[in-house]
Amino acid sequence: LICVPYEKVCNLLDDCGDGSDERGCANSWRCEESGELIHVWKRCDWHFDCYDFSDECNKECRNQVQIFSHKGLHVYAWVVGILGCNLNLVIMWQTVMGFSTLQTSTACKNNWFVLVIAVGDFLQGLHLLLIAVSESFLNDSTCTTQYDWITKDLCVSLGVLSTAGSLLSLYTMTVLAVTRVMKMGSMKRPAE
Repeated sequence: LICVPYEKVCNLLDDCGDGSDERGCANSWRCEESGELIHVWKRCDWHFDCYDFSDECNKECRNQVQIFSHKGLHVYAWVVGILGCNLNLVIMWQTVMGFSTLQTSTACKNNWFVLVIAVGDFLQGLHLLLIAVSESFLNDSTCTTQYDWITKDLCVSLGVLSTAGSLLSLYTMTVLAVTRVMKMGSMKRPAE
């Protein structure tokens, strides 16, 4: 045993070379496979600090992969996802079928705005529906699959789908609002 100063005992560093200065310390926890030391408060905090996930994936932590923290949110995602997809499909169908009956260019532009907003809202509904489906399949997974889930193409694709739907709707509503404001401004100008 190599003697070390008291301040180097239980400092999460193997100062002795054999780990004896870190054995039995209440402030640290040793990762199972790698043997690295982490602060004890970093265990079961939903963040992987050990490369082998042993600080989160053990019997004491009870970490499960859950997308929704409450069952009500899961039901909400199912309901809104199904309604969002189906109702926006109806709106898109009616809008496309209505193009042939439009008489003015303003009505045609408004129809395009409605169509693009419906597409964006459909993508948002699809996102919620796919998240609800994913939660149904991941609900009984262990915490070791959490890393697999967040790095899989499905999770990344769902993020892209959500972002695309939000941006499409937001961009279209912004353009529509600016167009209407400009139209109102041109209507108020007195004739010379």
